[in-house]
Amino acid sequence: MITCISACPQLLGETINTLRFSQKAKCIKNKPVINHDTKSKLILDLRENVIKLQQELSSLKCESREATVTEQNLFGGNSKEDVYYYLDMFCTE
Repeated sequence: MITCISACPQLLGETINTLRFSQKAKCIKNKPVINHDTKSKLILDLRENVIKLQQELSSLKCESREATVTEQNLFGGNSKEDVYYYLDMFCTE
């Protein structure tokens, strides 16, 4: 804070009042507080949950396709190379 005072004797009362005000203002302590928006936090949590569930779903789809390809290999007579081809094709989504 900048305080303007005068050395003029006629403004002595105003100068003293200004200095008192400056001293009181100097003692004020402010603590900043972050305003949290509960809706924004909820939306962020839900988005993170959606991403996690999408990854889990993708992983389960890949495992399911691996099992299907393995069954085809056992019962359909596919070659080993065909199985790896299908695994690469389905699991790279």
